[in-house]
Amino acid sequence: MIQLRNALDIFTLIMLVMTILLLIYTVSVMLMQRNKSKTASTPKVITKVKCVHNDYSLEREFSKGDYVGLEVGKCPKCGGVLTIDAIYAVGGIKEREPAI
Repeated sequence: MIQLRNALDIFTLIMLVMTILLLIYTVSVMLMQRNKSKTASTPKVITKVKCVHNDYSLEREFSKGDYVGLEVGKCPKCGGVLTIDAIYAVGGIKEREPAI
């Protein structure tokens, strides 16, 4: 009976130490992720505007309400219609390549 009691005490102590180590590890990983996200920059969103006759294009910052296909004016070269050709992000957080 005494040996079984000592074995349970040792098992409980080992489990308690393992739980504390796991808690410390989890908190440290969370703090590292939090610090990492603070240093990451917000990506810049770019709108590419192009003439329907493909003789003129420009890139500008994204404006609220922009969408691909939106007519935004007349081409300064040929007088054709300018439409939004693409919207994309530049910079910011880089995604990691998946491990092969």
